[in-house]
Amino acid sequence: MLRRRDWFRRKGATIGWPSLLPEIIVVGPYNLVDAPQTIGFGENTVFVTEDSRLLPYLGAWRRAPIHFDVNVQIGLNTVICPGVSIGSYSTIGAATLIDRDVPEFTVVVGSPFRVAGNFKKQLRRRIDELTEHPERYTEEFPFFGTAMPFDDMPLRSETWCRPDTGETMSNRIRDFIRGSAEGIWEALQEPDEFRASEQRIRIMRKQGYAIGDHCYIDRRASIDYRSHQVSIGSHCSIGALVTIVTHDGFCANFTGRIRSQPIRILDGCSIGASAVILPGVTIGPASVVEPGSVVSNDVPPYTVVAGTPAKPVATIWDWLAERRSEAEAHPDQFVAEPRMRPYPVPPRESIPPDELPRVDADRPRARTRA
Repeated sequence: MLRRRDWFRRKGATIGWPSLLPEIIVVGPYNLVDAPQTIGFGENTVFVTEDSRLLPYLGAWRRAPIHFDVNVQIGLNTVICPGVSIGSYSTIGAATLIDRDVPEFTVVVGSPFRVAGNFKKQLRRRIDELTEHPERYTEEFPFFGTAMPFDDMPLRSETWCRPDTGETMSNRIRDFIRGSAEGIWEALQEPDEFRASEQRIRIMRKQGYAIGDHCYIDRRASIDYRSHQVSIGSHCSIGALVTIVTHDGFCANFTGRIRSQPIRILDGCSIGASAVILPGVTIGPASVVEPGSVVSNDVPPYTVVAGTPAKPVATIWDWLAERRSEAEAHPDQFVAEPRMRPYPVPPRESIPPDELPRVDADRPRARTRA
């Protein structure tokens, strides 16, 4: 983890000591990740510093920093959107979507997230459990002597230690070979994300995928190899780490059969990072799937969905109005992409009332930092 932290710092990220850095993924510029000190990152945390969701509508990327205060713990498979700030002494549950600022001293969970608890109460419960059931805590962890923010909960010890890196000649040789291989791999990658997308789309069309014009498909998106089962319309954006799967092997051990159903993504759709599209789903035109969502049912036209399973949280017109407000407030965070021709979203007034999307007003709306 220490070597990985150094590698991220060489890429431009601010990762302070002491912080735990397992396998994490950065989508966009590394220098927009600002984690000063004492951060615990869970495995497969995704930092989205460059967002492609607005490409079909505004023809622009959003590139914005992600900032952490001190003593933040992040659960595995969490997705963090551009422009958010995470307060000190906060805890983020596993598989959480962070699409707006997180207050300090809070525990948040969900997609989009909601405040589910207080850091002090959670810490008190964990200390009590450690005292009552020490048999559950079988592993030791380097204790860094971080100052406790509460006077009534003193530190268990005042030890300050650094973990043994186990540095040997063989480790150095492996690190050198690994670093050289990573450098060669990075040098071979197409630096222009949009050009890389165009190259991938050309290959996918030759493989039999039906893909319209003016699309962006991230190189890290995973799309089912059953090309005849996947169709993507024009003016669509498929973000990083999106999974589109047309088959379902549930009960295959008992039935000997695998279900395979087509997935249709119609014109003007935008799929956020780390979203999952399940078999048989049709995503209606001018619809948005927020990052980290799991889409198991059809998405109506002009609808924004979020969560697991994904549910309607906004209309495309309200969502675009919020994004335009953000662009006016932070013009430095939005970078035009002239090669992406925007999709002409029809005015709300032109849609018959019975065809307008129905949104759950009580469900938290996904939004980024304004």
